Amino acid sequence: TLTFSGGTINGNFSFNTNLTLTGNLEQTGGSVNLAGSSYSAYSGIYRASGGTTSIGQSARVSSSSNFTVAGGSLRFQLNTLTPSIGSLIVNSGTIRVGRATGTTGFNLSASSLSGTGGSIGNQGNNDAAENILTIDQAGNTEYQGAINGIANSGSDRFSLVKAGIGNLTLSGTISNMVRTTNVSGGRLYLSGISQTFGDAIGSTAIEVKSGGMLGGTGSVTTTAGDNVVVASGGMLAAGLDGTAGRTTYALGSGASLDITGIATGALRFDLGGDGTAGSTYDQIQLNSGSLAIGSGLLNFNDFGFTALSGFGAGTYTLFNLTGTSTFSGTLGSSLTGTIAGFDGTLSRSANNIVLNVVPEPSTTAFFLLGACALGWVHRKVQMARRSRAVK
Repeated sequence: TLTFSGGTINGNFSFNTNLTLTGNLEQTGGSVNLAGSSYSAYSGIYRASGGTTSIGQSARVSSSSNFTVAGGSLRFQLNTLTPSIGSLIVNSGTIRVGRATGTTGFNLSASSLSGTGGSIGNQGNNDAAENILTIDQAGNTEYQGAINGIANSGSDRFSLVKAGIGNLTLSGTISNMVRTTNVSGGRLYLSGISQTFGDAIGSTAIEVKSGGMLGGTGSVTTTAGDNVVVASGGMLAAGLDGTAGRTTYALGSGASLDITGIATGALRFDLGGDGTAGSTYDQIQLNSGSLAIGSGLLNFNDFGFTALSGFGAGTYTLFNLTGTSTFSGTLGSSLTGTIAGFDGTLSRSANNIVLNVVPEPSTTAFFLLGACALGWVHRKVQMARRSRAVK
């Protein structure tokens, strides 16, 4: 058993024994191969700032292991089907996930993902294996680096899963995603300007499952025939939850934003004034592809509206279809409700879904009654003045 309590490695090493890390260990260069070791970081961080670190086929990692990549290359190539590690911080350099040999991949689960740069992707040593990176986090983080589903070859199988109750914001470039990206818990915010998803085997680029929510202020693109699906129990937000914004979708040919199976309150919109979509109120915009809402399934109670400062009477275009985008389906029969003391009615205007907001009838009646009362008082005063003038 080799124990590190802190130090730096710069060279070529291969550990074929148990390695226990009790402090911070940094690799600054060379090649480090944990080929046959059991790697457990109970109270430290493995930092790769140079060189290449490979955690090999028979190695095991611990859920208390924390990894920071700042210029080096960190490769997870594990036999264990469901390994679990601690935090991943990527500021520069690369992380690769993938089996070196064998016909099955694995699901690497991390307790959080954050960082300001670098890239994450598939190792690509085995085209037949599907390798999954699951971010199962309780807190809120942002990762600004790139995610590339095809790292080394054109037939890689790499997918991303967002789990846990926390929020993960991906604001960097996402490309070449060749398997379904799943949102099964918490919120996944897609806020980058170039983010492309697909599924080379099936037809679902992104699936929002029960307990998950998809949102963001970015531009989301899918490959031809690959849909964005909000399943029963899943939620779809326009922009970021709690502030006005816009999510833009550019779906591939034959692809759709499918919200036919949603539940009560699943479509989340924050509404300030009706002045500017994406600035004063939330909007989902489709530049291509189809918005699929089913036949008579979408009703007022399927929306969850939050009134922001400035909210009031007006017309709010919630789903805005532009370019080559098309509309599939019909609205339901229960299209009215109340939002912060105002009455709202959903309708379809051309290919858009629009919310018209007016004061509640009781509020209108109150103002009319007040106006009538003021008018009566004014009339009595004028009559009294004329009576005194005659005398």
